[in-house]
Amino acid sequence: MPVRRERKRPKGKPLHLCDTPFCRNPHAEHRFICHKCRKKRWRNNHPINYLYDNLRTSARCRNKGFELTLQEFTAFCFRTSYHLLKGREPHSLTIDRIYNDQPYRADNIQALTHRENSAKSDNPF
Repeated sequence: MPVRRERKRPKGKPLHLCDTPFCRNPHAEHRFICHKCRKKRWRNNHPINYLYDNLRTSARCRNKGFELTLQEFTAFCFRTSYHLLKGREPHSLTIDRIYNDQPYRADNIQALTHRENSAKSDNPF
């Protein structure tokens, strides 16, 4: 018969709340943490999958084609260090389609800084 582990709760925290420190959301059914904290943990543990999902969702919302696989995206990230240098600063990286009339594919994406990407849109050629 399996041994049941006792749940360790932060002192004074009600049983219906998430076990994550400082979180005041109710925990999900049959879990000890809430959906929000669970999603945060997943993002921290799988950063490349998270970036891939965001890129794919963004492409779908903008009605752009998306033919990039997770394996191709992972190789792209490690080749360009995109997953480490992504951000909102001018020197941070973005993903740019080389030919805007074609979908997101391994041979049609490149990593550019925000500054370079903005300058590209100003260039009529």
